[in-house]
Amino acid sequence: MKKLLTPTLDLLTLGLIVMIHYFVPGYRVILYPWHMAGVLVLLPGLFLMASSFFMFQKYKTPMSHNRSSRLITSGVFSLSRNPIYLGKVFLMTGLAIITAHLFSLLVVVVYIILYHAWVIPMEERLLQQTFGHAYMKYRKKVRRWL
Repeated sequence: MKKLLTPTLDLLTLGLIVMIHYFVPGYRVILYPWHMAGVLVLLPGLFLMASSFFMFQKYKTPMSHNRSSRLITSGVFSLSRNPIYLGKVFLMTGLAIITAHLFSLLVVVVYIILYHAWVIPMEERLLQQTFGHAYMKYRKKVRRWL
């Protein structure tokens, strides 16, 4: 189920941000040119995601948690247990700021809540089952987000 959950949630959120931008008039809460500050939020997100993908390639382990052959704890994974999800949050937040629409920002808040309350706990249970004590030790040492 998780295999379809995160891409679906990501695409749904992205789609809502774009649709709100083009089809819901008004409710602009960030004025020109300040909305372009969203790029400064978006870029670290891209960096976190790219760095995470690089670490999976470096250690030759699949990104699927039920097939992971190794627990990665170095690089960006030493700063956050979920650097890909953190990167996605930065990315979606940056896009919402660029659109400058109140409803887009609210969509991102719901996105964060869903990841925090549903997606990440599900993943943490799988990692605990797969890596046992090593994951518990890592979990005590590194925060969920930052």
